[in-house]
Amino acid sequence: MAVRLEFTSTYNSEFMGMPATDKIFRIQGMNFIHLNQADQPTDRWGNADWMGLIQQLGLMG
Repeated sequence: MAVRLEFTSTYNSEFMGMPATDKIFRIQGMNFIHLNQADQPTDRWGNADWMGLIQQLGLMG
């Protein structure tokens, strides 16, 4: 099973020593889930655009 993810939020608190910017950001990603014959999830692999998130928040020069 493939699942496309998209989250939108506001960066309004300090994170890992980086000050809040009050910027709205969007992060996109994909999850791939392996189901067994009983349709139960057994494995999950995922990826998200973390570099895009950092750039949107202005945390990288």
